[in-house]
Amino acid sequence: MWGSTMEGPNGKFIQSTAEMFGRFAAELMPKLVVWQQRLTADPSQLAAVEEEVQRAFSRGAGMSVAALVSVVLQSKELVAAAEKTRREYSIPLAKGRDRTMEVKLSGGSVMWVTSAYCEPKRGTSRDSDEKPSGLHIALAQFGFGKKVSPGVESRIARQSALCPSFDSATKELNRDGMDLDVKTTRRVALQCGDDLLKLRTRQLEQWRAGKLLSTNELAGKRVTVQIDGVALKFAGNFAKRTAGKKHTAKTDF
Repeated sequence: MWGSTMEGPNGKFIQSTAEMFGRFAAELMPKLVVWQQRLTADPSQLAAVEEEVQRAFSRGAGMSVAALVSVVLQSKELVAAAEKTRREYSIPLAKGRDRTMEVKLSGGSVMWVTSAYCEPKRGTSRDSDEKPSGLHIALAQFGFGKKVSPGVESRIARQSALCPSFDSATKELNRDGMDLDVKTTRRVALQCGDDLLKLRTRQLEQWRAGKLLSTNELAGKRVTVQIDGVALKFAGNFAKRTAGKKHTAKTDF
């Protein structure tokens, strides 16, 4: 049986979203009383109370996500979609065995998800130097892939790109209640980068083979392309350069 829990790897699966909403409300009510008392005694405590309220509701959001994932994991529709993914995967996959994986959610919450992990069938890697990896076929439907939720993965990748170091990125993420360490930030960011490079290579091969479909998402728009450290060679006849005038060149890309 598949499902998720926030009570540890051996905890009882969440059965409904209402169940987790009730738990969140039960946790929240005593805190509301304390926050009100603190502000009544000292209104200048609002900044600290505001941060605590934000963290509390972030946990509530995590509880809601865990409940939604658990309920959907137990649905017939997701089971069918997962099996379809297994049959149509790029490499042959064996039938799965249930495994439990810890997944980090936004706001620092953690859930444990039990679902099927399918290993590559024997003999799959004989013609390749790279050993293929298996797939959590149910979690793949949600976009889980690096022991973090898709939302956490996106935030880590973006913050890592904006910051000068993984240490700085981790500190900024933790200011928002993510509760990450540098090792996790680095791992997720590098895996995202590796996945994007693989996607780029695959799309480039499709383009060269004439199989990459045009999306027309940039049709009629002016696009700026930034190039760093790359020398370009232009083929064609260009007008004679004149001092003091700007020159442009038309290309096919």
